[in-house]
Amino acid sequence: MEDNARTLLLLLDKYFHHQYAGVFFALLAATFLSYRMFLGPSWTKKKRFQTNTPMGESCLCAIVSGCSSGIGLATVRELLAKTNLKVIGIDVARVGDLGVESNRFSSFKCDVTSDKDLEKVFEYIQANSLIVDVICCCAGITRTGPLMELHPDQIQKVMDVNVMGVHRCVRSFFSRMRKGSIVIVILSEIAYALQANAFNAAYSMSKFALQAYVTALRQELELIGVNVKGIYPGAIETPLSKEDTIEMSKLHIAKSKTMYRNALMQFVKQSSSYINHYAKSPQCVADVVVNICLNQDTPDTLLVNSSNLMKLLKYVPQSLLDFGTSKMLRTVDGTDDTPNNASPTQSERDVIFDALKTGQTFGEVYKRMQECTEKKHN
Repeated sequence: MEDNARTLLLLLDKYFHHQYAGVFFALLAATFLSYRMFLGPSWTKKKRFQTNTPMGESCLCAIVSGCSSGIGLATVRELLAKTNLKVIGIDVARVGDLGVESNRFSSFKCDVTSDKDLEKVFEYIQANSLIVDVICCCAGITRTGPLMELHPDQIQKVMDVNVMGVHRCVRSFFSRMRKGSIVIVILSEIAYALQANAFNAAYSMSKFALQAYVTALRQELELIGVNVKGIYPGAIETPLSKEDTIEMSKLHIAKSKTMYRNALMQFVKQSSSYINHYAKSPQCVADVVVNICLNQDTPDTLLVNSSNLMKLLKYVPQSLLDFGTSKMLRTVDGTDDTPNNASPTQSERDVIFDALKTGQTFGEVYKRMQECTEKKHN
C-alpha cells in the first residue's frame, strides 16, 4: 500500500513539472466546478425535514428579510407552502398587506440597519420560545450613477443595507440558532464572477463585500455546525432590477448635469435589454431556498438563472473587460427612451468637448455646463 502511494506521488510530481500540467489541473478544476454548478442543486436526496409531516418541533422558524416584494416575498410564500416552519418576515416597507394568509406567518416593519428594530423582532422570537432554523437575507437596495457624481452618503446607504444589514440580521438572531441551522444570503451573479459594472458601482461594491463576508462567515460558523449558503441570482424580475436600477439611471440623466449622459443612456439600454430578455420570476430563487431548507448537503454556492457569459467572464482578463465595456458605453445609436429633457443640446455637447480638449479641469467643465443651462432657461 505504501509503495503504491509512493509511486502515485512520484507520478504526480513528475506530471506537475510537465509543460502541460497547468492545462491539466485547469481542466480538472473546471470539471469539478461544472459539476457543482449544474448538478449541485439536485445531488442530495437526504432530507432535513419531511414536507407532509410535522417537523417534530413546532417551535422552528425561518426569518426572511426584504419580505415585501421580489425574492423575499416569493421566499415567504414558498416556505409557507412547502415547509412546516413558522415564517417571520421583516422589511422597512409596509408589511401588513402582503397578501399572505397563514397562522404560521408573522411580519414586522423593521429596518435591517437599525439594531433597535431588530431587537423588537428578537424579543418576539424569544417570548414565543422560537428556535431560528433559517435566516434568509434578501433585503437589498441600489443606487446608480457615475461615482464622481454620487454623494458618499448615497454609497454608504447601499453598503449599510446590503452588507451591514446582513451582518446585523445574522448577529441579532444568532443566539436563537442551534447546530444544524442555516444562513442563506442572496448575492448576485456579479459577485460570483467578480464583475463590477460602470454606473452601478455602489451595488457592485456591496455585493463584492458581501461575498467576502459570506466566505468568512461560512468558515467560522462551520466550526460550530451552522451552514452558510450563498445564492447568486442572474436576471430576476424584481423592483430592484426593473425599477430601481433603470429608473434611477434615467432620473440621474434627467436631473443632473453629467458628462456621462450618452454613456448612461447606453447603460439604461443595455440593462433594460438584459432584464427584458433573460429575467425570470423570483420564484426560481425561492425554489432554491426551499431546497436548501429541506435537504441536507446542498452546495454552499448556488447559481440561479446566471448567464453563461457571466460564468465565462469570471476568467477573462480585466484589461479585455475594460476595453469591451468602454467600447459598449461609447457607442450611441441615436435611440433614446429617456425623458424628453434628458438629451443634451448641441451647445451643451460643445461645452463638454471644447472644455475637455482645452485641458480644463472637470470642475470648470461642470461649471460651464451649469452656465449653459441657465442661459437656456433664461
